[in-house]
Amino acid sequence: MTFARDLLKETKKALKQNQKDLELSRNELRNSNEQLKLSAQAQIEIEKTQKIQQFDMLFMTLLSELNLMNTNFIEKEKILDFYKILSQIIK
Repeated sequence: MTFARDLLKETKKALKQNQKDLELSRNELRNSNEQLKLSAQAQIEIEKTQKIQQFDMLFMTLLSELNLMNTNFIEKEKILDFYKILSQIIK
């Protein structure tokens, strides 16, 4: 009978240790899930920032091109005005 009691005690001890291990595993899993959620949120924020930067770059490029076109248009108008004045003088 003592062998059976000792075996039962060892089984109970092993069961308690398994329960503790299981609880630790659950806590680790919970922590891992929280870290994964935080990482996913950070990735979303990074993507938003990148999209804003891309838009900003594109907008500035378009604005620069528009400014260049406007400058060229003004220069062409000045040249046309010059030719008009010159043609009047020559006549």
